[in-house]
Amino acid sequence: MKELIDLILKNIHPYCYNAELSGALRRSVEADIIEIVAAPKVEKNSTGVFLKFEEQFTENNQLLTKCKQAKGFISFDERRIVLKYGETECKIWLCKADDYGRIQAIKTGSWEFLKYKLAIGWNRKGWCSTIDGMFKKKDCQKRGNKWHLKLGIFPELPPPFPTEQSFFKWLDVAYIHPSLRNWDMKSTDNSMLVYKYFYGYPEYFEDYIMGKYSDEDTVKDFNKKSSTTMSKELFKLIASNYKKEEFETTEEELVIIDSPDLSEIM
Repeated sequence: MKELIDLILKNIHPYCYNAELSGALRRSVEADIIEIVAAPKVEKNSTGVFLKFEEQFTENNQLLTKCKQAKGFISFDERRIVLKYGETECKIWLCKADDYGRIQAIKTGSWEFLKYKLAIGWNRKGWCSTIDGMFKKKDCQKRGNKWHLKLGIFPELPPPFPTEQSFFKWLDVAYIHPSLRNWDMKSTDNSMLVYKYFYGYPEYFEDYIMGKYSDEDTVKDFNKKSSTTMSKELFKLIASNYKKEEFETTEEELVIIDSPDLSEIM
């Protein structure tokens, strides 16, 4: 598969400002699908009028033209090009050059890392992710579980994110290598379990570490208030990984991270 990835990247690079491997393979996890994030070289909008996301990649896009000519071309749906060679599918996610870092972080995953580490960061800053990009919540409206840019306005735009590092810095999150983003909330021996079980319940750790409750009492209280159950042994395992500063959040933020808003950008 590496040879195919290298070949695809070699052929699309001349038509992109940036293009790199993404998804599970970037996290060093085996996968059947190749995912690539690419910022195609397209002509800037000369009128200065803000364009919706899907309007930016349909014209003057040499990358799209070349991919449509490729033998493996399957489809294009405004922000994703799909190629297939043999049994291997390749998805090329399109983005603007100044939004490359954000999209690369989102598409790299994992889902748990995005939800529990990155999304909380932009929500705290008063921003939301929409199908058209990231905007201030004041410039958007929520319909159902999704944020949408309000019509007829010139929205406040975020700073450019040409790299993942620039996006992480804006979120006030330390940059983490992709191979360390494989947060698996189903694993019982993964230290990231603290985010699944205790993100909204820092008081349990406080009480436990300060010796206010016994193991049995603390676990019983947690099981009563949460939607999950756990054993005393598992509690002690993840309590050993506890870091207080990672759990300082508000009730409003807990609602945000538990919502399905992120599904539209994955």
